[in-house]
Amino acid sequence: MFADIFLLQNYFNLDRFKGTEEKDGIKLGIREECANAYMNRKRRCKAHFERTGGYEDIARARTRPPEGLSPEAWEILINDLYLDPKYKDYCLKNKVNRAKQPFKSSHGSQSYAQKRHLNVIVLVLSIDLLTPLLNLYKIIFVVYRLKNS
Repeated sequence: MFADIFLLQNYFNLDRFKGTEEKDGIKLGIREECANAYMNRKRRCKAHFERTGGYEDIARARTRPPEGLSPEAWEILINDLYLDPKYKDYCLKNKVNRAKQPFKSSHGSQSYAQKRHLNVIVLVLSIDLLTPLLNLYKIIFVVYRLKNS
């Protein structure tokens, strides 16, 4: 992760944001992107493990590492993570808990009330932005009708 930040600093020259309010936001954004990339990779590897044999055929899954991952790293991932009893228990509990949810959530850690509130704000803002356009459309429509009548 630190190597990624170092590369990004060199590529984007984050020094120009030193002492500004934006710097903390940019650093936070970079950390979030790195965390998301890690989580997505972990999820893709687990899905690959399940597709290539999973827990039913571990020997077959071992022989088919995902693209971009060395066989040695794949072996370590299987042995140290997927076959760890704590990890398997953790995954099973999550699966049971997800099954209990009556509908899927797609708004992260926000409560439903927060999400509704933000949706209302977005709706109000979009109506405020669209009102002048609608008025302009009405004027154009009236002019068009007058011209063609």
